[in-house]
Amino acid sequence: MGHLIAAYRRHPHHGIPISQEIVGSWVGVTQGQISRLENGQPEHHLDRLIHWARLLGIPADLLWFTHPTLHGSIVAEPDPPDPASGLYAAESSNGAGRAGSDDEEEPLHRRTVLYGIVGALSVARNTLPAGDRMEAVRRNVDRGLRAPVTPSDVEEWERTAWQYACDVGVVSPATVLPELLVDLDEAHARLTEADDKLRDRLARVCAELSALTAITLIASDLPGQARRFWRTAIRAADQTTDHELQARIRGRRAVFALYDDLPVTTALTLAEDAVTVSDGQATAGSASGYAARAQGLAQLGLHNDARRALSHLEATFDRLEAATVDDRRSQWGWGQQRLLHVASFVYAHAGDTSRATQAQESALALYPTQLYQGRAQIELHRATCLVAGGDPIEGARHTVRTLTGLASPLRHDALIRRSAQHVVDAIPVKAANDPAVCEARHMLTSMATRHD
Repeated sequence: MGHLIAAYRRHPHHGIPISQEIVGSWVGVTQGQISRLENGQPEHHLDRLIHWARLLGIPADLLWFTHPTLHGSIVAEPDPPDPASGLYAAESSNGAGRAGSDDEEEPLHRRTVLYGIVGALSVARNTLPAGDRMEAVRRNVDRGLRAPVTPSDVEEWERTAWQYACDVGVVSPATVLPELLVDLDEAHARLTEADDKLRDRLARVCAELSALTAITLIASDLPGQARRFWRTAIRAADQTTDHELQARIRGRRAVFALYDDLPVTTALTLAEDAVTVSDGQATAGSASGYAARAQGLAQLGLHNDARRALSHLEATFDRLEAATVDDRRSQWGWGQQRLLHVASFVYAHAGDTSRATQAQESALALYPTQLYQGRAQIELHRATCLVAGGDPIEGARHTVRTLTGLASPLRHDALIRRSAQHVVDAIPVKAANDPAVCEARHMLTSMATRHD
């Protein structure tokens, strides 16, 4: 089991290995406990093995042990484990190692890890996981309980939405999207069951999860589906009394519209909407609105207007709350690296190499290493500078270096691929047949074909 967890954490599909600390936080144990599980002796306690096998839904023919209760596939209704067996025993005095109990629902992100582990096992055996069946069993049990939605349920959903806000853009879209859709579906079910006192908070959760789904679909090169989830996200946000949320969702929609198949003018309209809803307040939503406006105008070649929009963004950024600026992990934060990212984009497209380079170096120093999208896009801004500065060949080479420097699954991220396509499209016709340019174009075509 420890080897499976280690294999899942380090699988190249994630791009960057998931730390033991993060996995531990998902399943409710410490980093040290994960380390001991990965590096300790293999588990031989049959009750534990049977329990884990049932929990993961592993077919009996994939197990390395046998038991009379396992016939062809994992039984749907296992007996609850004996608390005295130590299956759920905490390994720390403060309860951090508690993995679950009879009267507590399993933490939602524990399922994320468990599905990933069984997925790693299935890939190794070339067998599909029983994830759908596991989820169906869990849903049936949950419906049978007929338990009302409680404040503690809502708090758990709020933590779940926050964790996804930190996962999206870090974990590859193909990994996070299935889990995100499962949890969004269940959050919607809870919304329909909640009383009026809790409905506002659950609508907020549904708005955030819908927006994160849309962002992940954009990264998966599914813009049409993303638009539908954006509409749902905005409708859900508008059902709440949270004006900051309403502006924030609209602002992120405007930014990601720049990577859609829609005209740039559509992104500019959405950006104006985000700024209007912010009603003069300095929020993450208004910052995203000005960011989308500045980048959209730069793409249209309206460089003076883009600089003015950048100035509005800088003034808004100076007024943001400290908590928003300090959040460099999630999709909802507006750290300084975002401001520098926009400046890099605007100056690169304007051919102001000096200011663009300064913004790029500062942004890379601030971007957390796991945020592969932003870091790769900054490198592609460097390529844009090279093309605008009269060296399209080196711009093409830098584009190829940037893409090949990513882990294989991350090269198919549509945000990165579309950013790279902008670089190649800007290369003058007279350089179109250069081997470096042909290599960049062929690489992008190959990536798009494999994605489809």
